[in-house]
Amino acid sequence: MRGEKYTAREITEEILAHIQNTNSDINAFITIDEAGALEAADAVDKKVAAGQVLGPLAGIPIALKDVLCTKGLRTTCASKILDNFIPPYDATVVTRLRQADAIILGKLNMDEFAMGSSSENSHFGAVKNPRDQTRVTGGSSGGSAAAIAAGQALMTLGSDTGGSVRLPASFCGVVGLKPTYGRVSRYGLIAYASSLDQIGPFARNVEDTATLLGVIAGHDPRDSTSAHVPVPDYLLACQRGVDGLTIGLPTEFFGEGLQSDVRDAVMQGIEVLEKNGASIREVSLPTAGHPAFAIAAYYIIATAEASSNLSRYDGVKYGFRDEAESLIDMYVQTRSKGFGAEVKRRIMLGTYALSAGYYDAYYRKAQQVRTLIRRDFDRAFESCDILASPVSPTPAFKLGEKLDDPLQMYLSDIYTVSVNLAGIPGISVPCGTSTEGLPIGLQLLGNAFAEETILSASAYESVIGLEVHAQLATTTKIFCGCSAEFGADPNTHVCPVCLGLPGALPVLNQNVVEMAMCIALAAGCTIQPRSRFLRKNYFYPDLPKGYQISQFQSNEEMPLATGGGVDVPTADGGRKTVRLTRIHMEEDAGKSIHQEAFVAAGESLVDVNRCGVPLIEIVSEPDLSTSEEVFHYLTSLHQLLVYTGVSEGDMEKGHMRIDANVSIRPVGEIRLGTKVEIKNVNSFRN
Repeated sequence: MRGEKYTAREITEEILAHIQNTNSDINAFITIDEAGALEAADAVDKKVAAGQVLGPLAGIPIALKDVLCTKGLRTTCASKILDNFIPPYDATVVTRLRQADAIILGKLNMDEFAMGSSSENSHFGAVKNPRDQTRVTGGSSGGSAAAIAAGQALMTLGSDTGGSVRLPASFCGVVGLKPTYGRVSRYGLIAYASSLDQIGPFARNVEDTATLLGVIAGHDPRDSTSAHVPVPDYLLACQRGVDGLTIGLPTEFFGEGLQSDVRDAVMQGIEVLEKNGASIREVSLPTAGHPAFAIAAYYIIATAEASSNLSRYDGVKYGFRDEAESLIDMYVQTRSKGFGAEVKRRIMLGTYALSAGYYDAYYRKAQQVRTLIRRDFDRAFESCDILASPVSPTPAFKLGEKLDDPLQMYLSDIYTVSVNLAGIPGISVPCGTSTEGLPIGLQLLGNAFAEETILSASAYESVIGLEVHAQLATTTKIFCGCSAEFGADPNTHVCPVCLGLPGALPVLNQNVVEMAMCIALAAGCTIQPRSRFLRKNYFYPDLPKGYQISQFQSNEEMPLATGGGVDVPTADGGRKTVRLTRIHMEEDAGKSIHQEAFVAAGESLVDVNRCGVPLIEIVSEPDLSTSEEVFHYLTSLHQLLVYTGVSEGDMEKGHMRIDANVSIRPVGEIRLGTKVEIKNVNSFRN
């Protein structure tokens, strides 16, 4: 916006259109404030035009969990009882967002009154996971995580009472942070359990999460639990890394019930931290890590506070009211019809725990356990800077899978509830995927008001470079006149030149050179005055020819073209150029094909028709950092290849395939991490 390349209105209009196109599938939004968002965007554009100082979130589209009060904008808590409630004031965090020039898009779906672990307990229907729409998003801030994962907002706010930010972040593959209790004002947060609730940010990456936390954190005189603690520079903390930090692994969080692929992904994330200078040690949380203590204490304390907080919803002053003949009947029918099943279950449980005959047996004991949990964490942080664990025992489960089994649903929060009982900060960062391709989060915990420490350990970025192999749209091969037609009978388009037999003289196809130069110029590359081919000897099981003629071979590189780039959109609404290292020509080298008759006989048929089929390899610098950027880069490159007529681009026929080089590194680090190469990707549709 400062460069006047995009206006806040243009960005806002584009993302509002995306919400309209996708929300029926995901159901992340309850209320979309199109008029308010565009008005805020126009205000930002006026500030830009006038050269005024912009806020730290100027023009950034943000959405809010529908548990935060917004003046003049419906706030429902995903409940029938507040279906048409319009608050007369803004929550403190909303005021701070507006002061930072953020664009508030609307209100997000959730579990009713933040009571749930799957975002299925909503008067407005379940939220669906953008990674797999047959699965839950986690709860209760499911809409907040889903909106980020679906590209419906760049940042969102949720609330975390027992894991309600961290669990959805893990299930949806985004970043979610629960601050220390008291770090962020709760004024205007509709209460579930007042001693546990805390507002927290979601974003695509750790830096954006840190930026949003820096805006909303700080003392608020309107919240008596708000802490008088200075707010550090969270964004700066992201640059520090983990060198010299000690990370503790609570043994109780890695025991029975933890799914093996979740354990593997979490341990891989921990290994990355260790490779970057952190020391790892085991610690014990005997009370905090024991489900018989932590889960039980949490659900007694949380439901007891909920039964008190939700007693205000009686249909008298605001919200849903059921007509009845008597006042008592009105109370009963309003609450019976206005609350969903899970909310009523927790109100009953909390009322029971607070009753005269059971207060000491349940509520008082739960508070005593809470004290022991705090002491567990205090002891752990005497020898550790950070604790690392899974977020949940499993990845996202199927919609409806646990609705009829409350205990199994509650156990989804087994690694998160103790953090709220202790009041310490925690973050979920993506660390891998399950065997089914579902996101898995790594939970990092810090001592009270040490958010900058867990942010420094969380700030890692993916680094991706791509090698795109495109078959040129010539009728003949690169060094001979044999047909390059796809789908011919095996071994019918072959000559001695194709096979590289002794005495065969290869003659370079002029059309191949012209097409390669065409795409190089279209991508802004520099054509080199001299290039050459070399014989590249190597063996793959499916490469019967045994070698390849290419312009690239280790230190003997003399490619056709270098430099250039492809522009792609970024997650923050801007654009960046993915630089190209080189474009070089080479031949394909045949393949083994496995047909049923030959497989049954234990044999493999070699087809050398593809030997000598002309290819170009387009190699990018490691400038990509997200799967979305990869998608946009490949889409642009595919369009360029097809539009120029250089390649048909039919991936089903092998006209385009991709090798992806992936590593991760701490944010701010220049050196690349250990590279993993993913070979022969033949689709980027998803």
